[in-house]
Amino acid sequence: MAAALATAIVLLVPRMTVVAVPLAALAALSRVVVGVHYPHDVLGGTALGVAITAAVAAGAASPMSRLAVHVRERLR
Repeated sequence: MAAALATAIVLLVPRMTVVAVPLAALAALSRVVVGVHYPHDVLGGTALGVAITAAVAAGAASPMSRLAVHVRERLR
């Protein structure tokens, strides 16, 4: 979840990368340190979260931009 959220933040507000990525890394590290997950669990979850968030963002970009243009034209 932390990796997916960090990926979304990086895609939406790139200047927040310096905050989002280290916080996601700390969340992942804390899961290993407290013994809730093994390192490979965290790496797999990170990869999955980043991949799904990037795929959804890429798939939604075109429809959302068309919607924004439509709304802007209707408001004129």
